[in-house]
Amino acid sequence: MVKVENDCSCCERCGNCGLRKQPHLYCDSCGNETDTLFKLQGIETEYLCDDCLQEYIQSIVQTFTIEDFVEEDKSDYE
Repeated sequence: MVKVENDCSCCERCGNCGLRKQPHLYCDSCGNETDTLFKLQGIETEYLCDDCLQEYIQSIVQTFTIEDFVEEDKSDYE
């Protein structure tokens, strides 16, 4: 999500330094501030940081190696 925050600490003195309305990016899953957010089109409506995106991908993807198929093939012949 994008939150607009006041990053100014001097406006009482200088008037308007331009830091009063600064956008900050926060992950909808973990809540941490980040420089980059990702949104999965058509699957999720939330914005994710890189760590949460990788965790999400790992949760929906099953990884196979050649050894997995070799073991499966051996069991067909036993």
